Amino acid sequence: MPMIKKAFVRAAMAIHSHLARRGRSPTVEVPNMSWDRVSELAKLVKRARYRGWHLAADSLCRDLVYVLPSLESHLTAIREELSRSRNRANHVLTANDIYSDLQSLEREFPELGLDLGLKQLSVTTDPIELEGVYLGPFEIQLYWTRPLHTGPPAYEVVAKDPHPAESRRNVTHPHVMDNVLCEGDGHTAIRQALTAGRLFDFFMLVTSILRTYNSESPFVELSLWGGTSCSDCGTLVSEDYSYTCYRCEETICGECETPCGGCEECYCSGCVGSCADCEEPFCRSCLKTCEGCQRRVCTGCLEDDERCTKCHEDQEREDETATENPAPIGAPIHSDGLGQAPLPA
Repeated sequence: MPMIKKAFVRAAMAIHSHLARRGRSPTVEVPNMSWDRVSELAKLVKRARYRGWHLAADSLCRDLVYVLPSLESHLTAIREELSRSRNRANHVLTANDIYSDLQSLEREFPELGLDLGLKQLSVTTDPIELEGVYLGPFEIQLYWTRPLHTGPPAYEVVAKDPHPAESRRNVTHPHVMDNVLCEGDGHTAIRQALTAGRLFDFFMLVTSILRTYNSESPFVELSLWGGTSCSDCGTLVSEDYSYTCYRCEETICGECETPCGGCEECYCSGCVGSCADCEEPFCRSCLKTCEGCQRRVCTGCLEDDERCTKCHEDQEREDETATENPAPIGAPIHSDGLGQAPLPA
């Protein structure tokens, strides 16, 4: 006869008691956390656009796109729960069934953690690798007394050996940001499992999502996992198609890199200018100051006397004008008897 684990018995009884109480007194749990996040991002986008910070606004818009599905799924779950509650009562597993689930979890996962004080149950997955990208093992931490829609999330997904995206260090998995899983189509099934106390089903559902890559809704695409954001346009760019500014060493994409017409190195938009004469792109080191007009020009537009082509052209036009229209000679001086001796009276 297998030995009964007292910790599992106490946990099963505590989880069953909590779920049974919640089932007898169903409440509408408004997703305040998701709503506050959406509202905050919307305000930040508006402020960034007002101040002309277009790259920051684009980045914030991407974050807004990521969090909106979470709010939508929470609202959908509330509607479905209200619809179900009118027709039937919540069916919660017995304490004995929950105990069996705990035993199954211990056999299925390499690590199982139980903290009755924190009311936390956790499992650790095997290392996960998606399309050749190593992400490491994840610990799924369930807090069984937390509401499903309000406050901190009911469960968190924590990377045990983090290999986050290079461009977003808070994204440890294509579908995990800030330790929160984007459940996608699995949202309803996960909520049903948690509501009924089906712990084994819950952890297996979350693990299945972690082992699957949905290319339509990642926080960061796997193809860009090792890439960074272009410092000019903000676009994510993979290592194979990124360039480094020769001066500031910022990462730039192929469309934003600008070769200097002098040294032929590549620069970002902040480290390259244009010749005031020919308007070709040049880095700061390859532009010189004209002694005449003080404009910055390339060496090809600078003459031997350190003056630019425009200054020489202006001088030539002045000289031609002077030749065609010489200055008038001054009025003639009259002798008025100069050199003549006065005659005697």
